[in-house]
Amino acid sequence: MRIAYIANIRFPSERAHAVQIVSMANAFSSIGHQVTLHVTDRKTAISEEPEAYYGVRFLFRLMRVHIPDIVGSIHRFPKFLHPYLYSLERILFGLACARSVTCEEYDLVYSRDEWVLAIYALFRPKMRVVWESLEGKYSWPARYLMKRGKVVVLSDGILRSYVEHGHESDSFIVAHDAVDDRFFEPHIPKEDARHALGITDETRPIALYIGGFDRWKGVHTFFEAASHAPSVAFMAIGGKVEEIDGLVKQYPAVRFLGPRPYKELPQHQQAADVLVVPNTAKNAHSAEYTSPLKLFAHMTSNVPLVLSDIPSLRSVLTEDEAFYATPDDPQALAETILKASREATEAHRKAERALERSRAYTWKERASAIIKFVAE
Repeated sequence: MRIAYIANIRFPSERAHAVQIVSMANAFSSIGHQVTLHVTDRKTAISEEPEAYYGVRFLFRLMRVHIPDIVGSIHRFPKFLHPYLYSLERILFGLACARSVTCEEYDLVYSRDEWVLAIYALFRPKMRVVWESLEGKYSWPARYLMKRGKVVVLSDGILRSYVEHGHESDSFIVAHDAVDDRFFEPHIPKEDARHALGITDETRPIALYIGGFDRWKGVHTFFEAASHAPSVAFMAIGGKVEEIDGLVKQYPAVRFLGPRPYKELPQHQQAADVLVVPNTAKNAHSAEYTSPLKLFAHMTSNVPLVLSDIPSLRSVLTEDEAFYATPDDPQALAETILKASREATEAHRKAERALERSRAYTWKERASAIIKFVAE
């Protein structure tokens, strides 16, 4: 099958969604399909070549679609105009793809952006399109695409929300995020992983958070938990450089290791004694809809996991594979981290089960399931 994946992103990008897009384009290619990833030609601050930046060899063709760099210049405009400018940029990208992605060249067009894909589909009514819904959107473009064809959803929570809106469940496939084969390579020793991060003076067990510092990810609950468990070293990889100085002052019990490229994740997670995914229950996207990339990466680590007790995480792992903590409760999170670090035998068993379970969540398996669903 000839697949056009259209992605309205800077490329390369430091954002996690770009990792998922590259991984899926590669996975579709690896199972025998001809894939072209269409991205914008917007400026990016990343100087590395894309393959070097993501740490993988591209099996797909990359095409850059020219549009005005509205998003890159958005700071020049008043804030009340920003939503309209973002919408204009999406419209222009959708129209540009409608001109360049033709029915003669491709059999299927795939995208995560419902606005871009809907605009494309309006101008290419004969093309088969597949939308991947990651946030449970129910806007006009989302409803239009549901009528046009099948939809890939990231979680059981998104599927439930669409069924509640009256859509038939057999129009959807649940496809959680995944990991690539690099994560199943032999793990580096803990000492080497810590040395690579500059951790040479810590004797306490290390509880490690890796990812963005958005509030819906519950990271501030993790930061606050540090003061409740002084016998554990709380450390965080991620965030933006400009926000870390303020966080260091606000949370002196946490050691901030700065942002690191996703390609280094397999080695960095080996530095931990406990890996923590503390997502909030106060946000529907976090509690019901998300399927965090880092969760599936952490599952491969053979390091004990402490997770926030929310449906989006419970749908992937049970208490046989991970420790669960009450969400949005720093003291409860601290107590669960202490339990995971002290109960070594049980923690090791859970980590081994999580590793075994992770083998079902590869990008190749995900791509194969989606193609089978689309072809039915």
